[in-house]
Amino acid sequence: MTRTRRALVVILVVFLIYAVVNDPQQSGNFVGDIWDWLRDAADSIGTFFDSVLN
Repeated sequence: MTRTRRALVVILVVFLIYAVVNDPQQSGNFVGDIWDWLRDAADSIGTFFDSVLN
């Protein structure tokens, strides 16, 4: 891993820890929203392939 990439990863991790400590409720809501989006995307992909194969 290059130094730049490692530095960006460290900055991202520090920011995520700060966000969770600063406002855990909003962070939890954000994670829930991302999970819902991923689940809906997987359902949509499944529906697409079902319609293509039938």
